[in-house]
Amino acid sequence: MKKLLFVMLMGLSFSQTSMAMSRGGGGGHSGWQFMPSVMYLYESTKDSGTTTQTSRLLGNLDLGYVFQGSPFYLGVTYDYDSKTNSGSNSDKDTYGSYGGSLGLVTENIFMIFSYYFSSQYDRVRGNTTTSFTGGSGFSVALGYLFEVASSVSIGPELIYREVKYSKTSTGATADLTYDTVLPYLAINFMF
Repeated sequence: MKKLLFVMLMGLSFSQTSMAMSRGGGGGHSGWQFMPSVMYLYESTKDSGTTTQTSRLLGNLDLGYVFQGSPFYLGVTYDYDSKTNSGSNSDKDTYGSYGGSLGLVTENIFMIFSYYFSSQYDRVRGNTTTSFTGGSGFSVALGYLFEVASSVSIGPELIYREVKYSKTSTGATADLTYDTVLPYLAINFMF
């Protein structure tokens, strides 16, 4: 909850800045925007001759529209998160979520709130796969973009995500919450 409050406070400060920019004629580009964001992590630990490697690939795809004369954004989102541990046991966690988005987007600063209508989490432990379904939740993305061409920007993004799953693939009920705050590299294409 503290992470969410922190992200929301940061978002409020960004939204005040973006509103001021749009009123002063410094608003962002209007029209369609496609913003893929990625992050890759790798770590290796060697303990008494046993090596354990962890790799994680995260992706976020946003497609939306910024309205003429305002910073308001309306769109759709898809999130992907895959974490693989290899060593004595091979474990893999894969999350996939999609939903709708609302936000504020200027030339440089953006804040996008997304609600996930559907999400699935597949957990592999050895030869056993458990799928958690019935997932729903939200994310808040904050970022800053640097223009590299007339319709392309790139920059850092911080995403807070919380998704809750209510059942498993076997039909059993579940009470699982997936909660992260992670940095991404965002690339924004405007057309």
